[in-house]
Amino acid sequence: MRGSLFITFFNRNRIFLKNLKILTKCKDYKKFKKLIIYQNPDYNIVKKIKKIDKNIKIISTIYDKNYTIFSKVNNNIYKGFCYCFEKYKSDFVIHLEDDLKVGYDFLFFINKIISRYNNDKKFFAVNGFSKEYKLKNHSFNYSKFIYGIGKGWAIPKANWSITKIKLKDVIKKSSKRFFDVHLEKIIKFNYYVIMPYRSRVLEEISNGLTLKESFRQTAFFRHWSNSFMRNINVENGEYKYIKDMKYNWRYDCLHYNLINKMISFFLYYFTKIFYYSIYIKKTIKKIV
Repeated sequence: MRGSLFITFFNRNRIFLKNLKILTKCKDYKKFKKLIIYQNPDYNIVKKIKKIDKNIKIISTIYDKNYTIFSKVNNNIYKGFCYCFEKYKSDFVIHLEDDLKVGYDFLFFINKIISRYNNDKKFFAVNGFSKEYKLKNHSFNYSKFIYGIGKGWAIPKANWSITKIKLKDVIKKSSKRFFDVHLEKIIKFNYYVIMPYRSRVLEEISNGLTLKESFRQTAFFRHWSNSFMRNINVENGEYKYIKDMKYNWRYDCLHYNLINKMISFFLYYFTKIFYYSIYIKKTIKKIV
């Protein structure tokens, strides 16, 4: 299958360049088309990127002050997927953020999973994250989940049309939601995603939009860091599906089965009602 990957990059130069060097050492890196969506580019950094990989394509983006942070992120991701699917004619596309470090077999794992499930109409995406590590001999295991996407994810060409429609809804200048929230409902209600037992990605602490320095001390990050597969001998393993694989990422990340689909439906709307009630209370207080 023809795979491509793109990285969204903004203002985290040191972390990005380090992670790009790690990415180039991944198994099967040369088999992929590569693209960087670089917001507010610094051409000294562009030169450094080209020293790491002279063949990597870079597309620059610049936004005016009317764009929200959310809309900038969403537009960058939309441009990356569009180029990879529609210019590169890829069979599947991987999205990485500049602060994501990847394991040696990350690209190989993504390729294997999408090749295996590409014809399954219920399969939506594969994610690279996990915080499991305690079970021995589970490094090559994975399972199906009712969840969304993020942290090193990939979709097959068959799901680009759905993703494209949803992304178009959130690339407006005034958008105040990230793309993954907008995709969450349709994925949870209609599809499954795949995650590995051991993480193939690790988000670097950068005081960015999500992870602050204080997060380094949390149990969540420690487990994620312990789960991260920096190096693995992929020649001696075979990725194996485990239906009830032990996995704990977030309360609403559930194994893919009928009962959990009903539970997920309830959790989704309960959460929406809960946060909407908080919003109403705050609005009333402002009025009063």
